[in-house]
Amino acid sequence: MNNPATLPPDPAPSLDLSPKGVRRHWHANGVAGLIAAMESCEPWAIDVNPQFRTRAELVVSEINRIFNDSLPVKITDSVKTDPDLLIDFMGCMRSGRALALFSWLTEIHPSIPALLINEARFGIDGFGPILIERISALERQHLLSRVFGPERISLVLELLEEAGIGVAE
Repeated sequence: MNNPATLPPDPAPSLDLSPKGVRRHWHANGVAGLIAAMESCEPWAIDVNPQFRTRAELVVSEINRIFNDSLPVKITDSVKTDPDLLIDFMGCMRSGRALALFSWLTEIHPSIPALLINEARFGIDGFGPILIERISALERQHLLSRVFGPERISLVLELLEEAGIGVAE
């Protein structure tokens, strides 16, 4: 029998930020319509802008590969080192892709959503409020529970409440 101390750490769950993977993720969670509506109001996102789309897809593909090749502890350490970088990255992307990444990160470590929401709340750039608004939009539609597991939904709602972001019932 293997000693648990000698077993390699569990790998992170698989992340797919390709357009098809993101659509599949939201369809499986029953919120594809809301995500599509949110994205229809985001012509500024670099992953839809014809001038930047090809390069953006290459960057997203590389980020996707790096995350999938990394252990959860390394991902968590990376996010903790520079949460603003990740918030900026998610802020430049369409809602579906950004929220799929946020959802995936909640599975990596329970501290990541708190870190990102707090940094988004108190950060110095304009991308933090975009992340908060995207998460809040899911909750306003009572759809956050379809995206996150029960333990994560409680954490995200608590963080939004602490941030003073009331979600209308």
